[in-house]
Amino acid sequence: MKYLEIEYKIFQMDGKRKTSEKAKQIASRQAREIIDTWKPDLVYANDDNAQVYVVKHYVNENIPFVFSGVNTNPIKYGFLGSKNVTGIMEQEHFTETVQLLKQIVPHVRKITAIFDDGPTWEGVGGRMLSKLPQLSDIQVTGWDVIKTFEDYKTRIKDLQTQADAISLSGIFTYKDKKGQNVPYTEVLRWTDKNSNLPDFSGTNK
Repeated sequence: MKYLEIEYKIFQMDGKRKTSEKAKQIASRQAREIIDTWKPDLVYANDDNAQVYVVKHYVNENIPFVFSGVNTNPIKYGFLGSKNVTGIMEQEHFTETVQLLKQIVPHVRKITAIFDDGPTWEGVGGRMLSKLPQLSDIQVTGWDVIKTFEDYKTRIKDLQTQADAISLSGIFTYKDKKGQNVPYTEVLRWTDKNSNLPDFSGTNK
């Protein structure tokens, strides 16, 4: 077997934890500085934040880019027809997940979907809506975009009497009272202690 001698560098924007616009702009500049000075033969960019803050700057340039984990339509990023950008979108098993949930909790009929304000969820929400006709006995009672942890807490408490289950699609960019990002692990721990409703997130392929 012949192995290729490849040199590579990894840069993590960490956009799920460092969610402020300032942090994203700093990470964007750092990533682009690496690309511009190192001049790689190929750039692999994962997730929507990388497309918004990095890849968009290089559409139709000479360096080839390959993306993955993208939920928003690539047309929005200017990739359609680009000579140097290609990749694969991330798709959710939404209907399969809800069907599995109903096997575990048969009484589920009303679901509320919760998203943060990150760029990922516009595409996810749209695809979920498009698949609802496949779930004729399910009613989605809310599509909530939430920005703060306090608002999230209030909404979860309200939903205890308004929904049968919660889709926790995006819980990564919530801010606390000081404007600092709340780690999603903390959001999940709070939810586990304060919600009696079954919750789920869409697995991807």
